[in-house]
Amino acid sequence: MSCCEQGGCHTCHIAMNEDAVVEDGPPSAGAEPLMHPAGYIVSAIALFFIGFFGFFFNLLVIILMFREKQLWTPLNVILFNLVCSDFAASILGNPITLTAALAQHWIFGQTVCVIYGFLMSLLGITSITTLTVLSFERYVMICRPFQKYNLNRSGALILVCAIWLYALSLTVPPLIGWGAFVLEGANIRSVLFVQFLMILLLFTDLKLHSMM
Repeated sequence: MSCCEQGGCHTCHIAMNEDAVVEDGPPSAGAEPLMHPAGYIVSAIALFFIGFFGFFFNLLVIILMFREKQLWTPLNVILFNLVCSDFAASILGNPITLTAALAQHWIFGQTVCVIYGFLMSLLGITSITTLTVLSFERYVMICRPFQKYNLNRSGALILVCAIWLYALSLTVPPLIGWGAFVLEGANIRSVLFVQFLMILLLFTDLKLHSMM
């Protein structure tokens, strides 16, 4: 990590790998802004509503699930996993990104950048993978109704554990040097930057095509 003084403000350039650099701090004097100020305002407003409704509605579902025990069907166990991951993202992610958008730059430093990037990538991949599992379950039920298929609660819990292990397998490697968590273009949130991720997605796509 190298730090420099530019235009009276302290700017840190953190090299996460040979291709990615994180700029922590406000833009230096005379530097071209990363995004128009109005863009940050619009982003902040959008993040506020996303975070608010994400927190409120997911919390309602969580309360309802715990109050009504009969709702704990195998399918709803998987759906509950989606609700929890989205609820956690609204609590842990949106306030940080909203604050950075209002400040018009990342103000939390390298450590929070890595922690935020890890948590949001973990929760995001968990949500997407859970949606994939739910979509596949609906596909089997609708398109192949006569095929023997019985998902019980134990099987649903195993699927949930597998989803989290899959998400961890993609988000832990940057913590040990394989890829990195870096700031995205507007410097208000960190994103997962891993070379092997695209290779894995390509392999998965080819595998799905070969099964069809």
